[in-house]
Amino acid sequence: MVTWLRSERLAMELSVAELGALNWYAVMVRAGEEFAVEAILERRGMIAIVPMIRQWRRVNRFVKRKQQVSYPLIARYVLVGFDGPPQWARVFDISMVQAVVGVGEVPLVMQGRKVARFLVELGEVTAPEAQKYMQTHHEFEVGDSVEIIGGAFDGQVVTVDRIDGNAAQVLLPLFGSVQGVNVPLANLVKSP
Repeated sequence: MVTWLRSERLAMELSVAELGALNWYAVMVRAGEEFAVEAILERRGMIAIVPMIRQWRRVNRFVKRKQQVSYPLIARYVLVGFDGPPQWARVFDISMVQAVVGVGEVPLVMQGRKVARFLVELGEVTAPEAQKYMQTHHEFEVGDSVEIIGGAFDGQVVTVDRIDGNAAQVLLPLFGSVQGVNVPLANLVKSP
């Protein structure tokens, strides 16, 4: 069994074999309506999935605290699986649905096995907890070059050696050798 949390409102447990046995189609929806279409299709008894990415974002511009926000991994598309003939009338009855991906007038069916593997491996991508303390859109990982933007080493470009909690150990050239120095994550931005 594969447990795959698609959203806060619903957890879905399906085996890879069950996902692979379905006929999958990509349905194009209006921008920003992916999760709404997914919920409507699920209420109608269909299997609909929006692959997503969870990132740490500020609540608003006045608060430094961040929370995890879900975004579609593939903007404007919802994957819909049918175990029998597609029920297009029930899908296109939703005003937010614009089209189904296809060639000419024929909807393109995707290989269930490949879709199942994609959903299991990449169905939800979650940002690391440490990014909660990093500046938005300047997130980095171990091994990346970063710039120190505060304190005694302001302006230095260094390499991230390790990330622990809300601080990173960076490799800083000091006194003729390279030393590991702990710097708060909020004082580091990814170097271009």
